[in-house]
Amino acid sequence: MKWRWLGEDATGRRQTGVDAAIDATALHARLRQRGIVPLHSRATSAAGTLNAATVHRLWPQLSSLLQAGLSLVQALELLSTDHSDAPLAELCAELSRQLNHGRSLAQAMHQMSPPFSSLAIGLIAAGEHSGQLETLVERLADHSERLLALKQRLFNATLYPLVVLAVSALVVIAMLALVVPQFETLFAGFGVGLPPLTETMVWASGALREHSTLIAVVAAVTLLALTALVRAQGAIGRWRDGWLLRLPILGAVLQRAAVTRISATLSTVLAAGLPLAQSLEVVATVAGYPRYQQALQQAGLHIMQGQPLHQALRASQGFPELMLRLTHLGEESGQLPAMLMRAATAEQAALDKTITQLTTLAEPIMIVFLGGLVAVMLIALYLPVFNLAGVMA
Repeated sequence: MKWRWLGEDATGRRQTGVDAAIDATALHARLRQRGIVPLHSRATSAAGTLNAATVHRLWPQLSSLLQAGLSLVQALELLSTDHSDAPLAELCAELSRQLNHGRSLAQAMHQMSPPFSSLAIGLIAAGEHSGQLETLVERLADHSERLLALKQRLFNATLYPLVVLAVSALVVIAMLALVVPQFETLFAGFGVGLPPLTETMVWASGALREHSTLIAVVAAVTLLALTALVRAQGAIGRWRDGWLLRLPILGAVLQRAAVTRISATLSTVLAAGLPLAQSLEVVATVAGYPRYQQALQQAGLHIMQGQPLHQALRASQGFPELMLRLTHLGEESGQLPAMLMRAATAEQAALDKTITQLTTLAEPIMIVFLGGLVAVMLIALYLPVFNLAGVMA
């Protein structure tokens, strides 16, 4: 496969390039032979950089072929001939080449990660070790579909408000930049004072036109700062998540989404046969929020000290009572994966209900907001005309 790499030569100068190699180790050895110290490398595809979306499409198709009786190599080779999905075909071709060189599927995925997550690598390794690869691929496909559906619901819930806010901003900018200057010329011929609302509108229009470059720079810097804040990890990430999770409405939605993802993932990993402490470590990598990652890691430590799971999770004070009770019941009955999946289903149902209510309520609120914004601006523009007509009368 092809790798995009960054390195330093003997003089300390940075060098970049794209080379073909069976894995990252072979690539780094080849670069050192050329006198280049590798700093970073990333697997790429002929159709573009390999990403998580390509992997999500892999598992359902691979599961179907394995259930149809094909061997792993046969299934990957068949998928590699699918020219309708070039990234997936390239991914399967590379996995097939890795298998033909004597590696297991989990080893091949580890060599190519990213885009493979530690969760997927752990499940596949457990399936190959236990001889239940077909079952584990099926569970991974179901889990992937569940998480994709959850992300899609959250995206759909936020899309409409963001679009309305963007349209509102464009309407305000267009009116301040194009419409208000025309009325400003008209107002100057009146020879009378303007109402405070109109004066504010005229001032905002002038500021936008005079400082448009500065405003654009500030907006760009703000956007970059928000993007960096969204991707931040460590202390900044924990501060951001703590602030988001404390918001009155959005915080509850994000908490339910995180608990749903954690419960479903933990259920899938435990059903694959991984030990509980190791399962918590794997799930912590896909928890999504540093707060939950830390809670799961601490729970793993408590598990190793002999504490039951429901008590270890309760100590973090970040999980709902329903999940804790079902976890306790699962531990007592020996059906912990099933109880965790039931908790995930219950949280998913509550999340869907909340999102539906918020979406239904957001539509009229946004329409009223946009209409009210335009109405206020129109009133501000025509109020001097009405006042002048009253004075002339």
